[in-house]
Amino acid sequence: MYSDNSNLSGVHKFLRESKALYPARLTYAQINDTVRFGPKYESEKVKTSIRRKINNRNYRKKLIISEDEVSRQQEREFHEPKLISIIVPLYNTKKEFLIEMIESVINQTYDNYQLCLADGSDEDNSHVEKIVKSYIKNNTKIKYKKLKENGGISVNTNECIKLATGDYILLFDHDDVLHESLLYELMDRIEETKADFIYTDEAIFTNDITKPFGYHFKPDYSLHALRSNNYICHASCFSRELFEKAGDFRKEFDGSQDHDLI
Repeated sequence: MYSDNSNLSGVHKFLRESKALYPARLTYAQINDTVRFGPKYESEKVKTSIRRKINNRNYRKKLIISEDEVSRQQEREFHEPKLISIIVPLYNTKKEFLIEMIESVINQTYDNYQLCLADGSDEDNSHVEKIVKSYIKNNTKIKYKKLKENGGISVNTNECIKLATGDYILLFDHDDVLHESLLYELMDRIEETKADFIYTDEAIFTNDITKPFGYHFKPDYSLHALRSNNYICHASCFSRELFEKAGDFRKEFDGSQDHDLI
């Protein structure tokens, strides 16, 4: 249910949103639920929350690769290394998100990539262009184009793809980050299976990328599931040949353009 806070008083908003009062709000909610649903319900809810946090912490540990593994991935020589073009349309991207996104690409253990950025940001967000150009000075793998106007997500993504010369195209959002071995794992799958379309699981976080609060574990290919929702989303990687057969993104589907393409 959508909750509209626009008509709340300043005091009411403070009581509802203040981080300092979060423990008090949490305690009140727990007491209220205990009264309404009984102590057994509240006990099971707390146990479930604790188990979820423990499982998330244990899974996060599995995602961390050692320095030895980083070196092994960096030193591996693939038989047919493919150039992967990472496609990221930019629009009024927050400074911290933009830097984290670019750094996550630069730090990949597989370095045969190019980062293609088409920027539709307005004049009030000139920091986007400045930050990208500061990276371009020391990195020729970054391709950048400042758009004359914001054409929307589909048009801007198509402009990114015009910059791309890679064998494969990877879809990626401006507020996402890549796991450091993602490109390596994609290339490993491509070399072993000759796949022309690969998609990955996702970790979900808010501010701290080292502490995801959930995961999107995706099934094997399911036509029925895909027809009802875009369970694939990001990151999705496909060969240039496959993309050219499907055609460009269609602006009529802005908001669900990835689903339409897939």
